[in-house]
Amino acid sequence: MSRYQIEALNPQKYDVYIGFDLAGGSSFWTFFGQVLDLEIESQLDNLPPDVPIEEAEELEEKLVVLWVGSDYRHPIRSIAQLEQLLAPYAQITPDMKQQLLDDQERELHQPKTPLSGFVELFVRSQDSANSIQIDEPS
Repeated sequence: MSRYQIEALNPQKYDVYIGFDLAGGSSFWTFFGQVLDLEIESQLDNLPPDVPIEEAEELEEKLVVLWVGSDYRHPIRSIAQLEQLLAPYAQITPDMKQQLLDDQERELHQPKTPLSGFVELFVRSQDSANSIQIDEPS
């Protein structure tokens, strides 16, 4: 997996990250983008140690403004698609586009690992998890 911070259109408000992710060496891959709210991030960094866990969790839920390409069942397969989704928050420079393509090329040609088979089974099982019925003993 690669992950890079790119300049946000509004750098006082957001941090923007992009990258390429090959799920555990499997055949599942996606480009991804993440936008974080800097004000919420600052609040999280400055929480007192005795803050209720619920309050911290509520802030953490608000931290991520946008996260695309995080689901291998609905991957982002092109940089153009990633660019369109991130357009309100950042522009991807030509150099960064090339870096993502280089990362994709390098990672897709890595040898499979023992973990890759497990990852593929796990991701595929997520699609059918709702359709599996377990009979309870009578």
